[in-house]
Amino acid sequence: MAKASEFIRQLTSLPGASGYLLFNNNDGRILAHNLPDPHYYIPWAQLVLGNSGKLTENLNNERLRGASLGQGGAGTVHLFPVRQYSLVVIQSGRIVNDHLFEQVSVLVQDTVEHG
Repeated sequence: MAKASEFIRQLTSLPGASGYLLFNNNDGRILAHNLPDPHYYIPWAQLVLGNSGKLTENLNNERLRGASLGQGGAGTVHLFPVRQYSLVVIQSGRIVNDHLFEQVSVLVQDTVEHG
């Protein structure tokens, strides 16, 4: 993976990306975050990504690009697998960016391919 600081810089420059967490799937070690309680997100991010990944592989034999969970008017939580890591991106309900999932997905893909 490319240098984490450059990846985070690009991620946080995206409109609507108000919070993030990047952690290692194997041991739960946090690489970077700007959330008040990052450990809260790790177990359920692993559960959602793990189960969604299995479902996607079984349905269409493709890798999971990510998953989004709406929080009503409070915003959206976007989850992305990044090699042996998981990325959680919090999108505030106050900032409208209908393309944030796709923008982060492209950033992740570019990082994986060129990192």
